[in-house]
Amino acid sequence: MKKYIFLLLLLYFFSCQNSSRQEDSPLFELIPAAHSGIDFNNFIIENQTVNYFTFMQIYSGAGVAVGDINNDGLQDVYFSANFGQNKLYLNKGNLVFEDITEKSGTGLNEGYHTGVNMVDINGDGWLDIYVCRSGWYKEDFIKRNQLLINNGDLTFTESATDYGLDDPRNSVQSSFFDYDKDGDLDMFLVNTTTDFSFTQVIKPTEVFHSEEGYKALNSNDILYRNNGDGTFANVSQAAGILPDIGFGWSVLTVDFNDDGWTDIFIGNDFITPDYLYINQGDGTFREQSKEYFKHTSFYSMGSDAADFNNDGLTDLLVMDMMPPDYKRHKTTMGMMSIPAFKKSVAVGNNYQYMHNVLQLNNGGNQARQADVVPFSEVGQLAGIWETDWSWSAQISDFDNDGYRDIYITNGLKKYVTDLDFITRIEAKFSSDYYPERIKEYIAELPSGESPNFMYRNNGGPALTFTDVSKAWGMDINSFSNGCAIADLDNDGDLDIVVNNSDAPAFLYENKATKSDNNYLRINLAGSNTTNAKVYLKDDKGKTLQFQEAITARGYLSCSESTLHFGTGSLVEIPVVEVVWPDGKVSHMEKVKTNQVLAIDSVTAVENTAIPQPYTALFQNKTNAISPAYLHRENEFDDFTTQALLPHRESTNGPALAVGDANGDGSDDYFVGGATGQAGALYLQNPDGSFSKSNQAIFENDSQYEDIAALFFDADGDGDQDLYVVSGGIEYGAESKNYEDRLYLNGEGAFTASDALPAIQASGGSVATNDFDGDGDLDLFIGGRVLADQYPFPPQSFLLKNNGKKFEDATPKSLRYIGMVTDATWADLDGDKDADLIVVGEWMQIEVFKNNKGSLERATHDWGLDHTGGWWNSIAAHDLDGDGDLDFVIGNLGLNNKFHAAEEWPLKVHAADFDQNGSIEIVLAEAIDGEYFPIAGRDCLFLQSVGLKKKYLTYEAFADDPVSEIYGAENIKNALTYEAHLFESVMLINEGNHFTIKHLPVQAQAFPVKGIVVEDLNGDGLADLILGGNNHGTEVGTTRADAGIGLVLLSDQAGNFEPLTVQQSGFFAPDNVVRIHRIGLIGGKLGVLVANNDSRLNLFAKQKL
Repeated sequence: MKKYIFLLLLLYFFSCQNSSRQEDSPLFELIPAAHSGIDFNNFIIENQTVNYFTFMQIYSGAGVAVGDINNDGLQDVYFSANFGQNKLYLNKGNLVFEDITEKSGTGLNEGYHTGVNMVDINGDGWLDIYVCRSGWYKEDFIKRNQLLINNGDLTFTESATDYGLDDPRNSVQSSFFDYDKDGDLDMFLVNTTTDFSFTQVIKPTEVFHSEEGYKALNSNDILYRNNGDGTFANVSQAAGILPDIGFGWSVLTVDFNDDGWTDIFIGNDFITPDYLYINQGDGTFREQSKEYFKHTSFYSMGSDAADFNNDGLTDLLVMDMMPPDYKRHKTTMGMMSIPAFKKSVAVGNNYQYMHNVLQLNNGGNQARQADVVPFSEVGQLAGIWETDWSWSAQISDFDNDGYRDIYITNGLKKYVTDLDFITRIEAKFSSDYYPERIKEYIAELPSGESPNFMYRNNGGPALTFTDVSKAWGMDINSFSNGCAIADLDNDGDLDIVVNNSDAPAFLYENKATKSDNNYLRINLAGSNTTNAKVYLKDDKGKTLQFQEAITARGYLSCSESTLHFGTGSLVEIPVVEVVWPDGKVSHMEKVKTNQVLAIDSVTAVENTAIPQPYTALFQNKTNAISPAYLHRENEFDDFTTQALLPHRESTNGPALAVGDANGDGSDDYFVGGATGQAGALYLQNPDGSFSKSNQAIFENDSQYEDIAALFFDADGDGDQDLYVVSGGIEYGAESKNYEDRLYLNGEGAFTASDALPAIQASGGSVATNDFDGDGDLDLFIGGRVLADQYPFPPQSFLLKNNGKKFEDATPKSLRYIGMVTDATWADLDGDKDADLIVVGEWMQIEVFKNNKGSLERATHDWGLDHTGGWWNSIAAHDLDGDGDLDFVIGNLGLNNKFHAAEEWPLKVHAADFDQNGSIEIVLAEAIDGEYFPIAGRDCLFLQSVGLKKKYLTYEAFADDPVSEIYGAENIKNALTYEAHLFESVMLINEGNHFTIKHLPVQAQAFPVKGIVVEDLNGDGLADLILGGNNHGTEVGTTRADAGIGLVLLSDQAGNFEPLTVQQSGFFAPDNVVRIHRIGLIGGKLGVLVANNDSRLNLFAKQKL
């Protein structure tokens, strides 16, 4: 049964857990074969010998290549066939094609063909064709790759052996590029394995890269160097290409770090991690995927690389198989196994999640703060993360508005991940297996037919896309795999050709040129044009658009070599610049649009441009801290008692507080420790460095989890005392280890005080103010979480300072206000006393008006009903300069799987539904007016075992809303909270109510955990410094790790301009939980960044 063991894979790893075009007609028209002459059908043959159970790749489809094989100015089309004959179609103009397969000698009838590429491999000016083969065959000869050399007369000669490129492995796709800059094209070949039992086993990365492993499975990816004499040599080992046991589906050869040398990305299916080989410029590569990508897709398939946000940097899009449809999701996707996920990470793999990823390039080669600035994965923010079983990805400007859109092919002949089917077939295989019943087993598989996706780029700085599949005429159910992009009718827009499984190919005519938008197409000529970079710039040198010349893109396919730019309303481009692979530059000015522009490398000159020097706003001064402070989070499994927590609640530290601890007039700081780690006090020295001050009391109190802290004068003696909030959930609902601590300052030496009442609640925040006006400082302590009882609210406390002790003066309306994360005191109404604003998880933005020392809830009065969110942080400042205090409030952001809206909020229900003495949690989202659980069947079984008898199949579970699963009355009586918005916002004080303004989209890419408001550029306006991430999500929810630190500069109109990390110098990519302003020697502004389970960072503002 070894060859059927792959059926257990899911149960092991997922066993539980701006065009002006009129929109009255579609942008695309499907051209019938009767007109085009393209009648190709990639038919699939299944029998007892060859079928999904013996050859898992049988439904994976084949590719298509587009190129001008006869140099007549028209793009021709070549289809790869899994079974039967490949086909070559000659473009006759007007979207009419002639099948010249037989007379050209390009049919290649034998073998299982996969990827295809067009390249002038011998530099004779004629495009050749390279075809990959794979399959179940034991004989090498039928799997050897094939190379069709163009004879220049519409005939081809197969010559792979002569060139040394008849690789006998299970090949998927090739990419040609000049990795060593010697002027000729080398080749990278992605190979896979057909031994799918290996997908079962999580092994250390060294096993994936073992000589024995890849020889046994014959799947190693290969780098072939062009010898310059018509032959190629395998130089993989010498070049640093690691031996691997991979399941590769796509390859991209692109300069990802913008250093002038072409790198290699490989998208790998199953547990094998994706690889990113960074070109070292000396003929070798270094695998650095974990340094550049904080997480990747799990079942990586097709991929594309292009600049989707027009910042001049190459971004990356990788396909996976997350269904957008609720029912299909619940019947095909099991819960991620927590042990398996942890083991995968522990053995060296990156964090991998089963959805499309869109990796936003943050400008690694231009970094001033680090060797590598990682990409930010923003697929969920962009809205393109769940497109079902997706194969090809193409990032191109289809409507010519100047912004690149995304086309995704989709569909699987049989939905082999249907969990009910897997359960049934597993039972049959475990009892007995009858080969003659293969057709019966296959017939049980549901169809995976689905429409392809088209996403229109929303343009500007939006970083988001809109699904226009139906509006643009692309909503046809299919089993689509490889696709290629080209202007097939030479009318100035991009047409699409798609290779479908068991169905006729698609040819879509694009009608974008019937709009008012313009275009510019560029043909590069010369001895080596691959990976040349083309920039469209304005008259000040700012990049408007950028493309790198690559053709092997998407999935098993090759698109046209002409570079296509939609230019929107622009009829002239001030500057067109080409940076050739050898570093030379061609420069053209005042280029008219709506033409095909030819640029030859003979026009290139040496690049004499001198990079303009600039000084970033901030400089990393972490090395000024001695010794370095490293927060060490203690190991604790939050999900043991409440399996369906959306994220960990034990990783909310460290605490961070700033104040003058030793009375020398300079700011010092306290940073808290995790359970078992002492907090630390650092004093600022006259030279601007920081030294640790030994405080025995902190060592004595290391059993506490330090969550929040505050310097303030508790006893009125003129120095700064220290309040530390204890938190976490390690000790159950109530414990002495949750007691907060007050440390009194005795000339720089701190001692414990007994002035606090007994508080055994896990806290989250502390804020001080003399709310009763008696001349001393009082405290608000926000309760954060109840261990094992999420999301029930803990107690919060208002502590009144009577000069000797702090007394509990908490009003009833404040006691159980919610899961508080932050709070601040501010005079909202100008009556000379401080009001209290409180935020938290599953909380509204709460306002408590101070009425002569009495706090009264006034949330409704200030217009803040229906503001439920997962709020993290709050900062008060007069943002609009009108004399009253406004607020910046950090929220979860939009780069996640959760959806919140005022009309249909995200909900959480909590109760002991099954009467077993523990609290069960159900997060629910609205679908067509009813609420359904976000968690799947197996996930709910973890906390509600009784549901196993009710839901014997996944399909039955997928049909029921939460009211049916748990009972309408039980849901009605449960604790229920709502989240209405997840955007981080500004609250603008209008005198008696607030206006909510969303922060820019760049601030929605990550949870904002820390906020500093300062005038950074001396224009008198309030600018923002933001940071945050959350690495504590449950394994079925993607880590919130896109944050790298963000600086927003404001303008007179109240808008914000985001700075790049190179401009700001504020690079905070870790698990940021707090940031804090600190005054540095010489009056400089400093910013402290507290990271969970990582080093604390310090940044100093520079003079501009």
